[in-house]
Amino acid sequence: MRFGKYLVLAALLCVASLSWADLTGSTVTGQFNIGGFGSFNFFDPANGFVPPGCGNSASPTTTIGPGIEFCFNDGANADDADFTGTQLTITDLVESSGPNRSFVMKFNDDLFAGLTELSDSFPGGMIGVLNGNEIDVSWGGSDVDAGQMFTAVFDVNTAVPEPGSIMLFATGLAGVAGMIFRRRLRQ
Repeated sequence: MRFGKYLVLAALLCVASLSWADLTGSTVTGQFNIGGFGSFNFFDPANGFVPPGCGNSASPTTTIGPGIEFCFNDGANADDADFTGTQLTITDLVESSGPNRSFVMKFNDDLFAGLTELSDSFPGGMIGVLNGNEIDVSWGGSDVDAGQMFTAVFDVNTAVPEPGSIMLFATGLAGVAGMIFRRRLRQ
């Protein structure tokens, strides 16, 4: 009976050893819609609002890596979406005073498996939701002054374990199997 408790404990430790890979190198597609403009995608460089040097300067689909993946600038606001490791940081720099329209950002990546808000300085708060492999973040807008910057940071869980975690998990399972084998030899 005591052996069964050790077996359960060993199995739990094996599962707990799994940590998930970061997003670096995966492909993500972004969409940025501003309230009042329908389905117009401001992350698509074909629409003319993407500054050079951003990951989406050639296409609304980019590879996650160093640098900011998604940028937008229309002279009134500069909005960035930056994936680093397992985090998504949304930044809005207000360049002219007045009402700041609501917006929705959507990101698709097969690795997305969870979303948790870590911090948020947007007036009224930003809402983040994971729908399958799509992250939807939205903000309701507000009257703001030029020079203000708002940031929201989300933790993004991924669906793929790191190779080192898989190896640690496999080693734990081998240990459990060894314990079972040893126990059977004693009997």
